[in-house]
Amino acid sequence: MSTIETCRDCGRLFEFLPRGICGECLDAREEQFRVVRAWVRTNNARSMDEVAEATETPVALISEWVSQGRLEFAVATDDIDVAEQQRQQDLRDRLRGDLVRSIETNDTPAAQAHRGMHGRRHGS
Repeated sequence: MSTIETCRDCGRLFEFLPRGICGECLDAREEQFRVVRAWVRTNNARSMDEVAEATETPVALISEWVSQGRLEFAVATDDIDVAEQQRQQDLRDRLRGDLVRSIETNDTPAAQAHRGMHGRRHGS
């Protein structure tokens, strides 16, 4: 039997999800995250207030993304630093997404067969 919860964002009832918000609100947050991240990268934002005002996103939500490590505010010294920061952030986002999908679908890697010395037969 599944647990029913009330979404923290919209107030609708939904089957339990670890984040406490329904799937529709989660999708909307992810879309807003992409907007915010793109704005931060394009404009070299230096504060959450600046980003919140420009993207019409609550500071609390931006703060949540920062504390999760999904969003960073860094002043780069040159274009190479910016490109490297973007590459690293893309990698973190991709890995985080893979991990979340794996957890949500409850996928586990298949057990690997043991190979090596311990799997050999002795005394033929």
